[in-house]
Amino acid sequence: PFPVGQKVALRLELPGTAQALQVTGRIVNNYQDQNDNLRGAGIQFMELDDQVRDGIASYLNKVGASHPVH
Repeated sequence: PFPVGQKVALRLELPGTAQALQVTGRIVNNYQDQNDNLRGAGIQFMELDDQVRDGIASYLNKVGASHPVH
């Protein structure tokens, strides 16, 4: 598992977007299966600028998020 609280740099390449989005995040939890195998991590985005926030919101709205993202 990833250490909770660890900062990570992420590059998000979202389908249908022209550029990859560079973001910083923090590990908030880990997801494991019944055999204790790591399945993923919860990441809280930190300090998103308007362009990145708009890019993520636009992508989520396109793929059918149940509620509009602001």
